[in-house]
Amino acid sequence: MTTSQEFIIQKLEKLVEKIPQIKVRYEYDDFLKGHYVEVMPHIHYKKNDSYIQQELAIYEEFVSLFPRESLAFLSEGDLYEIELPIYEKTGKYYDYHLLISFESVSSIGICSISAFSTVVKTEVVGMICTSLAA
Repeated sequence: MTTSQEFIIQKLEKLVEKIPQIKVRYEYDDFLKGHYVEVMPHIHYKKNDSYIQQELAIYEEFVSLFPRESLAFLSEGDLYEIELPIYEKTGKYYDYHLLISFESVSSIGICSISAFSTVVKTEVVGMICTSLAA
């Protein structure tokens, strides 16, 4: 049988593959039997429907398999901060969150931007990406 830590790491691997714009950090507290997963950037944690559905599915499966342990998903700015992660994974498009605002996008697309130094603002409208250079 898979341990709870192995289960979470496997699920986080798949989550970052499906949503490559995120970064996850995972910490385990053996004394409390608590698992803490930090998801960045915060916009995905709060507003990305695909992420939210996958988080819920992971949580429900975890609780059914490991009822004596706890699992909490966190994001930037929460009261609890990950200090000693045992696992970290950064999606291949994570750095693009600095350039792209997802506030009004429910279906997130990724745009390839080659000239980072000339990009002043990037807007995503549906699945169309436009870059405005200085």
